Amino acid sequence: GSCAVREAIYTAGYLGLAPVMTAQLTQQIDWFHDKPFAAAFGGASVSGIVATILTHPIDTAKTVVQADMAGTKYQSMQTALPKLILEGGIQNMFKGVVPRMVRICGAFFICMSFREMAMDYKTSRQRLVSTQETTPSVPVSL
Repeated sequence: GSCAVREAIYTAGYLGLAPVMTAQLTQQIDWFHDKPFAAAFGGASVSGIVATILTHPIDTAKTVVQADMAGTKYQSMQTALPKLILEGGIQNMFKGVVPRMVRICGAFFICMSFREMAMDYKTSRQRLVSTQETTPSVPVSL
């Protein structure tokens, strides 16, 4: 349930939002026009920050449930969320957010970069195959 939602947001971030943000940075801000690495890093970072903020409370609840191996304090993520808020307020849900955000931004950049490389490779292979199919073969005589 909750972990599936967290993973869906995470996946939508690096497969969907990061490439869109990269394109927007390139199109909307002149400084990024000739700096594809900076645009990709910026797009991945913005997307990573959004995904981290949206998923960190769920991740925090999951972590405290896992750490309470006996299940005496936190029996499930659904019971952990309200207990954590009562114990320390909303800020309790965001402990450790900065290191996780840095890790997620880096992961988004790597995943988005590999995705782009794979798409470029596939496109170049398709062009090569279609060029070979349309080029007439010339018989060679000796």
